[in-house]
Amino acid sequence: MTIKLFVRPIPVTQAAATALEWALYSYTGERIGSGRADDAEELMQLVAQHDLQDVWVQYVLPASHFTFTVAHVAAKQARYVQQALPFAIEEAIAEDVESMHLVTGERIGKEEYPVLVIRRERMDRWFDAANALEFPLHGMYVDAQMCPGEEGALTVLFDGDEVLLFQPGLVCMRTHHENLLPYLEICARSRASSEEGEAPAWNIRVLTPEDQKDSLGVLLAQIEHVDGAIVQIESFSVPSFDLLCESFFNTSHAANLCQGPYAIKESSGSSGIGKWWPVAAVAAGWFAIQVGLDLTQGFMYQKQADEYEQQMVKLYRSLYPNEKNVSSPKRQMEGKLRNASNTGGGGFLQLLGEAGYQLSVQPGKQNMGFNNLQFSNQRGELAVEVKAPSLDQLDRYKQALVQSGYQVDIGSAIKEPSGVRGKITIKGS
Repeated sequence: MTIKLFVRPIPVTQAAATALEWALYSYTGERIGSGRADDAEELMQLVAQHDLQDVWVQYVLPASHFTFTVAHVAAKQARYVQQALPFAIEEAIAEDVESMHLVTGERIGKEEYPVLVIRRERMDRWFDAANALEFPLHGMYVDAQMCPGEEGALTVLFDGDEVLLFQPGLVCMRTHHENLLPYLEICARSRASSEEGEAPAWNIRVLTPEDQKDSLGVLLAQIEHVDGAIVQIESFSVPSFDLLCESFFNTSHAANLCQGPYAIKESSGSSGIGKWWPVAAVAAGWFAIQVGLDLTQGFMYQKQADEYEQQMVKLYRSLYPNEKNVSSPKRQMEGKLRNASNTGGGGFLQLLGEAGYQLSVQPGKQNMGFNNLQFSNQRGELAVEVKAPSLDQLDRYKQALVQSGYQVDIGSAIKEPSGVRGKITIKGS
C-alpha cells in the first residue's frame, strides 16, 4: 500500500514555477496533510514531518497546456490504435505530430478515443520537474480530468482566477472566468443547431468555493440563464486542489500522461516492493522452521503411536495368552468386552469393575496395583495378580470384596523387596 503525494506547481500556467501546491493522501483516500511550499526542498521537509514510507508522487499539470480532441480509429487492439493515432489527429491539431506527445484515454465510442496533446519540449520540462522530487514518480495527470465528472453532464470547477471544465470524452480545458459565459453560450447555440427538433436538456454542474460565492454571484446567475441548460450550483469549503485530489480516488477518467517515452520503469526499490523483501525472507525462514518442527513432531508422534501399539499387544497377550493372532488389539479387545458384557451378573466387566473400585478406595492405594488379569468365562471367575505393600493390606482388600458379596480366594502370596504379590480369584455370588 502506498501513500499518494499530489503536487501541482503554482501559478499553474508556468512550467518554470518553483512554488508548489501539495496534498498527502493515504491509500484509502484519507487526507493526511496539505498546503503550499515555496520550492521542492521545502516540500520535502514538510512531507518528512509525517514520517511516512512508500510515498509516490502524482504530478498534476494544468489543462491549459493541452489540446483535447477525439480521434476516430477503426483499430481495436491498443498497439494498432497507437500506430494509427498520429494520422487520425494530424488535421485536428494543425501542427507537426512528431513534435507532440499524444495521450490516449479509454474508448468512448465504437471507434472514438479521447486524446490529450502536448508539445514534447513542454512535457520534457514537466517530466524533469516531477522526477526532481525525492520521491518516486507514479503518474502525471491533467487537473481538469480530475474534476468530479458525470456522464452526460458538464462540470465547471472554479479554481482561483480560472475555471476548469470537464465532461468525460467531450471537454477538458482551463480558461479564465471572463471566457466561461461566452463559451457556454456558444456550446448552447451549437447544440440547438445540431439537434433536429427540440434539443435535449444540457446538465451543467457548477462547483464554486464557499468564500467566492458572493464575488461570483453575477456570473453564476448568468450561467443559470444559459439556453437549454439545467444548472446545478454547489459550493465547497476545502481548497480546490484538495477537492481535485479527493475526486481522483472516485474517478476513472484521469489518464496517466506517463505513456510512450515517458512511461515509468518501476524498480523494486522505487515501487516500495523491495522494502518488503527482508520481511518476506524472515517469513519464509519461519515457515521453513515451522514445517521442520511439524515434520519432527509428526515423526515423534508416530514413534509414540508405535510404542503404544506394542504395549497394547503386550497387554492383550497377558490377558488372553492363548490368543495366537493379535493383528488389531483394540478391535479384538472391543469384541472380547462386548462378549463379556453379555455373560450376566458375574461377567468380566462386573468383576473387573468391582475389583478396580475396591482397589481405588483402599488406604495406601498409590502403592497397590494389578500386574496380570485372567478371566474364565466358563467358570465365571476373574484371577487378578495384586501388588500390595503388605500381607495385611492384601487381606483387607480381599475382605472388602467379600463384604461386597463376592467369593474371594487368595491362591498364593509371595513376599518381594517392595511388598507382597498375591493372586486373588474373584467369583460372583
